[in-house]
Amino acid sequence: MDSDSLAGHELLVISTRTGETEVFSVNPGTGDARNLSRHPGSNERYAAWSPDGSLVSFTSDRDGAYNLYVMDSDGGNVRQLTREAAPMIAGMQSWTADGRWIYFGLFGGAEPLMCRIAPDGGGAERVGAGIDPAISPDGKMLAFARALPGGHCLFRMDADGGNMRQLTTRENRFAGVHCTWMPDGSGILYSDLCGESLELFRCDPEGGSVTQLTAFGNGTAST
Repeated sequence: MDSDSLAGHELLVISTRTGETEVFSVNPGTGDARNLSRHPGSNERYAAWSPDGSLVSFTSDRDGAYNLYVMDSDGGNVRQLTREAAPMIAGMQSWTADGRWIYFGLFGGAEPLMCRIAPDGGGAERVGAGIDPAISPDGKMLAFARALPGGHCLFRMDADGGNMRQLTTRENRFAGVHCTWMPDGSGILYSDLCGESLELFRCDPEGGSVTQLTAFGNGTAST
């Protein structure tokens, strides 16, 4: 992707330039960065744009546990969506294309859970066991990681929890699958173990047509 194709867009990054992890919006052309979260004394993680770019979801420990929040794209009007107590931790988010739901991970209990909630905090529910849920562009399928004896593999299931199937068989001991869907739903991008490093891969929604996209060697990568 060249700089022209990124014109008019901004990237969400987590930076420690203030001494704590904060959510920044970065112009990929100029490198200019704006601190959106601006909350000293807490740590913010896992920021994600809403589909229309009007909202940012993120997790923060500002109330003593890592809960899920949303804010306007300029950092204003912050709203807390979940109210879990430590040691529970809200994790990575994935928005549905219509902006109606945010899927996210919830850790710290007997097993990691995948949940969803509306941006106004309504309709919260648990949809299954797994980590890093990513909802497909049509809202019909979830890609996610699940632990096996030797590490994590990529799975897929219907958004309502049915028809689960395993897509990859190489057990990733780093657990950093961090999957996401191609914009047209034709494939899933994910990290997988390759030697002693994590590399980026692509597969189709059935787990076939696997293509390795990076070859960093001893480095690590995640989507």
